[in-house]
Amino acid sequence: MARIMPYRYCTHVTLATGLLMAGATASAADIQLSLIGAPAGGSVHAELIALPVDDWDGEPLMRLQSDSDPYFADVAPGRYAVRLFIDRNGNGELDTSKRGVPREPVGFSGNPQLVDGMPAPEATAFEHGESSTLLLIRLRQDRRSEP
Repeated sequence: MARIMPYRYCTHVTLATGLLMAGATASAADIQLSLIGAPAGGSVHAELIALPVDDWDGEPLMRLQSDSDPYFADVAPGRYAVRLFIDRNGNGELDTSKRGVPREPVGFSGNPQLVDGMPAPEATAFEHGESSTLLLIRLRQDRRSEP
């Protein structure tokens, strides 16, 4: 009898752990980014952050670099924000003017106005559920910096 009980206990724990892991995996879904006004050439550099946070300075939950159809894979349901830029010159960085104005196209989830500079993450928040989310992101660029 002593042998059966630990075996049952182990089977039960393993089964429960497996069910929890399967449930967590099943609820994760992709976040697809559809860019409006994307210039030809250059790669997309995007960051996904989990909210709430006060600013963009922390480590993002995910980063991606893509030449086409950018998406974040297997993201758990929650509240998030996305910021991105198109790296037109291939240096891996967002180029800005001396005053900090982006010289390459930038975009944020929620498409906030950029009149006062970079928006707070809460101004770009969106809810991601158990099925895939499509974000339409309008790219903005200072007209004086276009080629």
